[in-house]
Amino acid sequence: MTVEDTTPPSIPEHRDQFAEQDFSGGARVTYDPEVTAQDAVDPTPTTMCDPESGTEFLLEPEPSSTVSCTAIDDSGNRSALMQFTVTVLRGPVPDAPIIAVKPPAVTNATSAHFEFSTMEGISSVRCRLYDPNHPDGPFADCLGSQDYTGLTEGPHLFQIRVMNGIGTVSEASYSWTVDLTKPGTVTDFRVRARPGSVTLRWVPPIDADVDRVRIQRQRVGTAIWKTIAERDAATYTDRAVANDVRYRYGIVSIDPAGNVSDPAFATGRPSRLSTPEYNATTRPPVLVDWTSVRKATYYNLQVWRNGRKILSIWPSRSRYRVPSSWEFKGKRYSISRQRHVLYVWPGFGSKAAVKYGRLVGSTSFFGA
Repeated sequence: MTVEDTTPPSIPEHRDQFAEQDFSGGARVTYDPEVTAQDAVDPTPTTMCDPESGTEFLLEPEPSSTVSCTAIDDSGNRSALMQFTVTVLRGPVPDAPIIAVKPPAVTNATSAHFEFSTMEGISSVRCRLYDPNHPDGPFADCLGSQDYTGLTEGPHLFQIRVMNGIGTVSEASYSWTVDLTKPGTVTDFRVRARPGSVTLRWVPPIDADVDRVRIQRQRVGTAIWKTIAERDAATYTDRAVANDVRYRYGIVSIDPAGNVSDPAFATGRPSRLSTPEYNATTRPPVLVDWTSVRKATYYNLQVWRNGRKILSIWPSRSRYRVPSSWEFKGKRYSISRQRHVLYVWPGFGSKAAVKYGRLVGSTSFFGA
């Protein structure tokens, strides 16, 4: 008598399984418990699962996968299909690195220095510089700081990527622009000198990225320039000046990157003696006008030429017209094309008292 085995093996239900991510893409999963089959005749039926135990299960495109298992005994009987689910649990993501030192958002520097820090548990730190000229620049190992030189004009992106032991990644990045183009120069730069002050006015350049202007002052006859203001307006009044001193002013425009334009220059000379303008050429009679002095009863106006006084007059008002010609100390003088120097002092009380105050001002002119 021959007994034929016609009973298929059976596979007990397997619980759904969860696995912690242990590499960058997912986890290698060994089924727990191992999938085994039972059979009435065959003590060790063959069990087959798809995917098999020890397979790498990926997080993408879905973290959950279905495992299908069957068993077959020595008689060729096949069990019913048994299925369970394996789900990969995404592992912890490392904290993003912190970029502590970086270049300004817009700069004219062609080098860049970065300093950064990472948290514990990091297995690798890699950096790269992205710019339009090197769009496929690779990541390279870095630690703590990174320097770049020879940067070209345009936008740049610094990226830092950290990875922990299971391969999960975090990134930080910083973008900035290298600007090497200097802005335009201000136009129509002019000054208006008054007693104790000089007012500067100008027309800003049309460049959209001009941030401010820098104003410097030089005392004519010296080599020292002093920065006196940085402004985003189109006017400035300098009150830290002395009367009857000539000043030269220089002004440049500056963009956010720190690029500086070519300078524009103008000269001003504050004085209480306003007319004629310093070193002006004028036709006689020459109008001399000055700021009146409180309680002054008269003024002494003197004209000098070639180091010699050629006129001394005592007008009662703060204005006088020097005629074309006059007589002084028995000699006849007239306005010539040479340089004439004017001085005015205030007088108090009667002329006989000879009581003068401090110099009101001085100027010079040339006859036409």
